[in-house]
Amino acid sequence: MTGNSAPQSPEQQRYLEELSDFLRIPSVSTLSEHKGDVRRAAEWVAADLTRSGMENVRVIDTKGHPLVYADWLHADGQPTVLIYGHYDVQPPDPLDLWETPAFEPTVRGGNLFARGSADDKGQLYIHMKAVERINRERVLHLVVQEAPEHARAVEMLEKGETDAFAMDDVLLYGLIAGRAHPEKLKVIGKFLTVEPLAIMLSKGDAEFKALIDSEMKRMIVSKEAQAIYDRWFMK
Repeated sequence: MTGNSAPQSPEQQRYLEELSDFLRIPSVSTLSEHKGDVRRAAEWVAADLTRSGMENVRVIDTKGHPLVYADWLHADGQPTVLIYGHYDVQPPDPLDLWETPAFEPTVRGGNLFARGSADDKGQLYIHMKAVERINRERVLHLVVQEAPEHARAVEMLEKGETDAFAMDDVLLYGLIAGRAHPEKLKVIGKFLTVEPLAIMLSKGDAEFKALIDSEMKRMIVSKEAQAIYDRWFMK
């Protein structure tokens, strides 16, 4: 997660403290020893949604890890928006590549470093704070729903159970491409967030890194990278 080197307002300070509390929970869903931490993260999300003014907030037990549901159903005739996200994270291995512990959020150079700071706790937190602001101001009169996974969210959209699905544009284009009638679905609107992506290299291999940097720069300048993106995600 990136931002200014220091919070600029009490509200930004609150956001940083809340997100850091969220990131400290080692909710690694693939390791059984963290099962309790996963539930703790789910309960953290539920508590924050309750504070944000959402209703019917509940943690739903499943055969695997729990789901978190919340809604606000007081805008008859208005569009229904579905927001999907996940509160779990992947294991932080290899640990020796971390400059600071993965579950001890640290700000360095205006960036917040921790497991999940971008994928997906950071993004989920942004959505939750947007809902908080909307509920506070009641300017859009949105009804917010959640789905257990991507495919179900798209199915809800196709069946008219929701009016929109907010998610990364790359994932949305991929999901649309796999549907029976992709022409009936469209990605619209401005980007809500920008998530930096990177290539993982072996640490200390300066020659290989220089090669990758040079090739990526060439592809960007020549617009070859744009053509690849358009081919895979826009057509």
